[in-house]
Amino acid sequence: DWKGLHTLMTGHGFMDARYVRVENCGQPPHQGRYCLHFHLMHRCPRCVLHGNAVVNSTQVGITVHGTHQARVSSNILWNTMSAGVYVEDGNEMNNTFEENVLICMHQVPPINPLPCNKGDTGICPEARRGCTYDMFNQGGRLGGFFVIGMTNDFIRNRVVNMENCFWFKGTADPAGRGHAAGKVCPVHLPLGRISGNVCHDNRRFGMYLDNQQPRILPRDENGFVTPEGADSGVVPANVVEDELDWHNEFVGQYVLTDVRYVRYVGINNMHCMYWKSSKKFADQGLYHVTDSMCINVPSVLAASQLYTYTMLSLRISMQRNIRRTFSKTFGWLHRNVGPSA
Repeated sequence: DWKGLHTLMTGHGFMDARYVRVENCGQPPHQGRYCLHFHLMHRCPRCVLHGNAVVNSTQVGITVHGTHQARVSSNILWNTMSAGVYVEDGNEMNNTFEENVLICMHQVPPINPLPCNKGDTGICPEARRGCTYDMFNQGGRLGGFFVIGMTNDFIRNRVVNMENCFWFKGTADPAGRGHAAGKVCPVHLPLGRISGNVCHDNRRFGMYLDNQQPRILPRDENGFVTPEGADSGVVPANVVEDELDWHNEFVGQYVLTDVRYVRYVGINNMHCMYWKSSKKFADQGLYHVTDSMCINVPSVLAASQLYTYTMLSLRISMQRNIRRTFSKTFGWLHRNVGPSA
């Protein structure tokens, strides 16, 4: 029971898997037993996962672990348990995750199933009814993309009906994990390019940057932080651009510094932007959110709102009038995202 196929490539060489279908794969709650898995490949620009289908997995769909410069693109992940894509230790750098689609067809339960009575199997029975099994039975490790290694590119991906869409959770392993333990600080690692992603109908957060505070941190070829790292914010600030979040409960973060949202569109989220605290930008920029829109269709979701609770001065620039651009925005969505976004 729940002892499906798992794959792993490690050491020298490379793995290039294209247009492969794997079903009922993974072996929870064991670490490392993932459906498709780059394991400690170090710098591997020839490592590619493209156009694959991961269907009804019982563990993480795709894991990039201790690997740099790999490409994960145009994959379909259908009903992946706990996380569709996992970036594992914190030192992973310069990988590209582009145009992947993650969908859960099950109803996401109203509460996380943990804690639960795991019995002899070590697996929550409630997890079998959805995509919400926490990795390794450790609470707070689930989402479409669950990311510990921050300095990677996430471009034009879609996540539908997961517990969270993107969860950048440096606090899950604040000193790194596994081979990177004590050699990185994921909360303070700079982000890569985050552009054009779509988060649709996720139970909690769409884009979730949690408590990220990126800084200038020199790193070696394995992504480990070197001693001369400066305790200062990144210059220029990291950017989340062209993000579309539709009908999630939250979008945003608790503490986020030196990151700005550009051309963000939030539609019918319960909280269009949730942001508790920040600080002045190290690059002297004035605005945390620019050229962005929060849109509510009252007949669909009457309670949608911009929800920002901050102990600091959080500057938000909404540079277009929402009412005047309502029809224009939906025209843009139809052209660029499609009617089923």
